[in-house]
Amino acid sequence: MAKRTSAGAGGPEGTRRGSATPAPSADKASASRPPKLGRFERVSSSRFEVAEQELRTLFGRNVREARHRVALTRADVANIVDTDSAYIGTIERGDQNVTLSMVLRLAYAVHTDPGALLLEEAAENYSLETLVRIVGALHSYLKATMDQR
Repeated sequence: MAKRTSAGAGGPEGTRRGSATPAPSADKASASRPPKLGRFERVSSSRFEVAEQELRTLFGRNVREARHRVALTRADVANIVDTDSAYIGTIERGDQNVTLSMVLRLAYAVHTDPGALLLEEAAENYSLETLVRIVGALHSYLKATMDQR
C-alpha cells in the first residue's frame, strides 16, 4: 500500500509529513543561546561540578565524624551496609557519588538521620522535623554556589 501525500498538508508533493526542513532563524544570536525551559534556562553541567564536589566532601566528612562518634571502623560500617571498606573510604574522602539508598544505609549504620549527613554543622541525630531545615539548607547552599559564578 502506497503512502498518500498531500501538497497542502505536508509540504510539496512527495514529502512526508513532519520532514520538511525548518525555516532559517531570523536571529542568529538566539540560535546560539540554550533553549529556555519554562522559567529557567538550561545551564551546562560544568557549573554544578564545584558544588557537587563540595557536597560530596561535606557528606563524606559527616559520615566519618558520625562513624567516629559511634566508635565504628570503616570495616564495621561496610559490613552493616553490605559493601567493602575501601568503598566507605572513597565516600569519606568525597571521591564517590552515592545513591539515596546508600545515604539511607550509611545513616542507619552510624545511627543518625540521613539529612544530618548533608548539613554543614556536625552530623548529630536530628528529628524528622529537621527535614524542612535540610531542604532549606541544600537550597541555600546551591543558590549561594550558583550566585558566585
